[in-house]
Amino acid sequence: MRTLLVALIFITLSGKLFAQQPVPPPPLPFREVSGVVKDEKGETVPGATITLKSVSDTINTSSNEDGIFVFKNVKKAAFNLTVTNMGSETFLKKYLNSDVAKKLVLDPITLKPSSNQLNEVKINGTPSIVYKTDTVEYRASDYKVRENSTVDELLKKMEGMEVGTDGSLVHQGKT
Repeated sequence: MRTLLVALIFITLSGKLFAQQPVPPPPLPFREVSGVVKDEKGETVPGATITLKSVSDTINTSSNEDGIFVFKNVKKAAFNLTVTNMGSETFLKKYLNSDVAKKLVLDPITLKPSSNQLNEVKINGTPSIVYKTDTVEYRASDYKVRENSTVDELLKKMEGMEVGTDGSLVHQGKT
């Protein structure tokens, strides 16, 4: 009787000792990733281009008028996010999220302003058209025509000139 009791206790305890550990849930096949894009003043940025890249995804979208973006059917929880907008520095961040959340809401993305100074542009030359009180002067050398072409081919290229099939000339509506 005593051996039966010891055997029963041993069987009960051994079942607890060799019980399986809890199995983690399988990875999600898809998830939804969303967020908001703001500037340094805290105002939302509409029309920013957002690109999500992972091992199995490359998805593009734009932020709406409230600066919000949403990616649906994202396959991986780890991804790179790139945000670009005119007049702002490019934002790039790697996200390593857990694989249990069906909806990932990212922290607000703040874009920093950037500016590009253009080089000075100098325009040399004289205008090809000069408007005077009652006349308009054209510089024929500014128009490209074939060699040995007729005057009507040159006149057709000049602004405001219309040459008829009979050779008549109309300039700004006047014959």
